Amino acid sequence: SRQCKTQYIFGLFKKDIKKFENIYKMSKHDQNNQNNFHKECDNKEHTLALIKIKSSSGKRRIYGGYAENTWDVSKKIKNDKNSFIFSFTEKSKPFYSKDPAHALICFPEYGPSFGVTNQQAVLWVKDKKGGYNNSQTYEDDEMICTGGAKTFDVSEIEVFQITFE
Repeated sequence: SRQCKTQYIFGLFKKDIKKFENIYKMSKHDQNNQNNFHKECDNKEHTLALIKIKSSSGKRRIYGGYAENTWDVSKKIKNDKNSFIFSFTEKSKPFYSKDPAHALICFPEYGPSFGVTNQQAVLWVKDKKGGYNNSQTYEDDEMICTGGAKTFDVSEIEVFQITFE
């Protein structure tokens, strides 16, 4: 049920949530092959992305990521010691980066993407495609998020901005 899903998401955080606002939905905001993730989400702190995927084997999953720091198109990798990824499908615990200095990928062509190791994106989304590369960043917890899929199609992304109590 919707309430169980909300309780699970709220339970990922150590603080109480006052407001949970949907600021981006790929199916609504992206028209004519225009990726509007950055238009809707840049420079907003405390965002939670839910990414619905389908792997090449046909498995459907939802994983997520939280960014305390802001997204932008600076072509930089950002530090975020409080960011994490999780498997919504598995109702996993949050997986925090072992390398917070390389937590967020802020490039114009990427959607919500987490972690860089050896100059490779770890858990990434780009033009309705995505994937993960083995890394020490999350000690392969990203594999739990994607169900082991190294590459996948993205069928939906929703981003929420969180206001804490």
